[in-house]
Amino acid sequence: MVDGDPGDGVARLIREQHAAIRALFDEIETGPEGAREERFRRLVDCLARHESAERMLVHPVLRAAGTVGAEIAQVCAREEAEARSMLTAVERAGLDSDEFAPRFLVMRDAVIRHAAREERTVLPLLEQTQDRGVLRRLADALRNASAPVDQVITAG
Repeated sequence: MVDGDPGDGVARLIREQHAAIRALFDEIETGPEGAREERFRRLVDCLARHESAERMLVHPVLRAAGTVGAEIAQVCAREEAEARSMLTAVERAGLDSDEFAPRFLVMRDAVIRHAAREERTVLPLLEQTQDRGVLRRLADALRNASAPVDQVITAG
């Protein structure tokens, strides 16, 4: 129902959060080892807040948008559960172990694929099925629920 993102809408916010998460992955991979733990903790926090906010706020809107939306929400939930499992394995391995880098890269790739899928499927569906007011309210609720992620965006 909306032609493009209204500027302060949910699609723009989610894309910005995805970009911030990708940037944290890059900082962990290429940044100095001494700062890796702090950056990893920031990444874990950002991922948890972002995915939790999507589960609480976006997925119900998707499910209410019909069969296609419900299927997309189910795929997203499954991918998010897999990413949480991978994250647990990375945390258990520990940042100083030989297992960290390969597990981290697998998790990173899964999270990036998931974000790209959301941008291709979730965001267009929301924009096609919801009016501007709903998208703005959804963006406001997501912004509030994932405030530290947005602080990473503005600090970056």
